[in-house]
Amino acid sequence: MVSKALMAKIAEILLHSKNKNNGHDGDCYFLLQTNCEDVALVLRDRAKEVGLTLVPSLDPVVATTSSSNEEEEQRLRIPERTVEWLKLMNMNNNGEDSSPERAVGPEWSRTALLPPKCATETEVACTIQGSPVHRCLFKLE
Repeated sequence: MVSKALMAKIAEILLHSKNKNNGHDGDCYFLLQTNCEDVALVLRDRAKEVGLTLVPSLDPVVATTSSSNEEEEQRLRIPERTVEWLKLMNMNNNGEDSSPERAVGPEWSRTALLPPKCATETEVACTIQGSPVHRCLFKLE
């Protein structure tokens, strides 16, 4: 897991890169991508804590009730780690009827943000297995 110190270093590198740009219009970005939903949520929060700003996705992950999207959701295999994490989160709610936060919303990208030739081995494996990849993009304001 990425520590707060490492996330701060990432923000520092982005700042240095942005300052090196000599005022030219060009933002520096940090892509967060993982196959572990709980890790994605923690790292998103850590990135925000060090001053990184979420970039809205052009193809966001949305919770819908349309049948075509339900079919797509059923094709995605929920990893055992996520199933166990959700059980744990539900137990921590002490029986209250509240769902844990999920990697869903305007900041989470449903599709890859890099060209196919840049896909990581984990991303390729997840695609083959039908498992989700949780990704969001940050920039330094």
